[in-house]
Amino acid sequence: LFVNTKISAPTISAWTKNMGQYKSMERIIIILKDTLEVFMDIWKPFDDFIRSKDTKELQKEEHPKNDTQSPK
Repeated sequence: LFVNTKISAPTISAWTKNMGQYKSMERIIIILKDTLEVFMDIWKPFDDFIRSKDTKELQKEEHPKNDTQSPK
């Protein structure tokens, strides 16, 4: 039995998509508990990060150009 123990980091777009899904689920729970202010404090750093990034900029960070492998 071979077990792959290598764990790679998620791509930036996968990470932001997953975090957005967690945020949506957590927001529902927080609203039901009437603690929206706490929710906003917790998620503010993530929201600030997303607002500061352009989608194209995120893709560039995820797939940087590698000029040594491009055909001439």
